[in-house]
Amino acid sequence: MTDIAAAEQIDAESVLACAASMAYLFPDPFFRAISEEARYRGIALLAVDKIERIPGLGLQALLDGSLVQIGNAGLVKRLEARGVEIFSDISGSWKREGKEIVWVIAGGLVVGAIGVIGALFLSAPKKTPEINSMFRSFINLLSKQKNTL
Repeated sequence: MTDIAAAEQIDAESVLACAASMAYLFPDPFFRAISEEARYRGIALLAVDKIERIPGLGLQALLDGSLVQIGNAGLVKRLEARGVEIFSDISGSWKREGKEIVWVIAGGLVVGAIGVIGALFLSAPKKTPEINSMFRSFINLLSKQKNTL
């Protein structure tokens, strides 16, 4: 996981907490990268109830009693979620950098986006904090160099 964007009046940690609270329950590398990032940042998870996979689109669950979904652009479209347009510049930039975007939706409104790169590497078994740190530094360096070219 490399980037987080949040809607106005919502902090990035809340966006990550929502996504990670659902993601940690699923073993797939993509979701594991999100939950590992929350753990790395020391972000507490929320109480999860009635979680379900939406095949090919993402996940949905009740988090502290509120319905929240996380998933791809197909999920945003299927739910006709509002507010995605405020993320158009950043999501376009992330896509050009090769990042996959996980949208976080609450109450039919897109409240945040998470840019994920290297999900397979970040979730590899037997990794060490030093390797993760080196990988994160490498990705950040690549992003900065790309922006200056």
